[in-house]
Amino acid sequence: MGKIWIEKRLVKAKLVNLAARDPQALIRSCEASYQAGVEKAARKIVARGSKIVLMAGPSGSGKTTTAKKLARALEELGRQAQIIVMDDFYLSLGDYPRLPDGTKDYENVTALDLDLLHRCMEELLTQGRTRLPLFDFETEMRREETRPMTLNGGVVIMEGIHALNPLVSQGLDPRHLYKIYAGVREEYCDNEGMNILDAKELRLARRTLRDTRRGRDAQATIEKAPQVDRGEDLYIRRYKLQAHYILDTAFSYEPCVLAGLLPQVYRRISPQSPAYNTALRLTRALEQFQPIPWELVPQDSMLREFL
Repeated sequence: MGKIWIEKRLVKAKLVNLAARDPQALIRSCEASYQAGVEKAARKIVARGSKIVLMAGPSGSGKTTTAKKLARALEELGRQAQIIVMDDFYLSLGDYPRLPDGTKDYENVTALDLDLLHRCMEELLTQGRTRLPLFDFETEMRREETRPMTLNGGVVIMEGIHALNPLVSQGLDPRHLYKIYAGVREEYCDNEGMNILDAKELRLARRTLRDTRRGRDAQATIEKAPQVDRGEDLYIRRYKLQAHYILDTAFSYEPCVLAGLLPQVYRRISPQSPAYNTALRLTRALEQFQPIPWELVPQDSMLREFL
């Protein structure tokens, strides 16, 4: 399997701040680099003649928007592209796997209806059409209605945290599959080279911002992080080496945007909260970056998924 591997970059905050003196030029450069990665992936999918793209990545990696951008890039190359959201294959509330304390284990691959998922993918490959489930996240129940999908000689992109798990593609002809791992491949350090913001913390910052914008509690997002991290270790990162392509979803100007938004959110968390130490650490990290107004983020940027 001809993989393209991208090592994580360790970038000094001082260099980011230097580039941020011309924020629009920095933003253009970062956006162009990300888009180039998406377009390279699209060309490789077309060259391989794949029918199904499996796109995985940890929570906060930007899979949803990246899948949409990949679909557009494929269409520009003459391949019709559609998206399947793997979350629609969640089991109904009473059928979720449980953690030892009895809480629902959303991160477990067995929270998905794998039999139905296999059937839909096999029908797409052999018959060119299928009917997809729809999941109601408010009730945590599968809806009665389904969504028809026809391949029409095009490409289907299935995105979800478990897309690279072998249980998902089990029994499918690998010649028709193309696997992508979307992940943040950039981390940040101080002038002495000490890490101040790693990829996991950056994704937590993204999720916190997204949840806050949706009216959710930032404290709850931080407190849930260990469960999310556990799921990533068990079910997601271990399979990234199976990917044909590693798609980098890092933007060097992002810490500057977060610096203008998140510290004020984190400061609202009480010192008595279990989330306080994490919030304090992230606040101190982001305060080392020159803020860039979030309004400068392009409307079509992947980062808008979290804004």
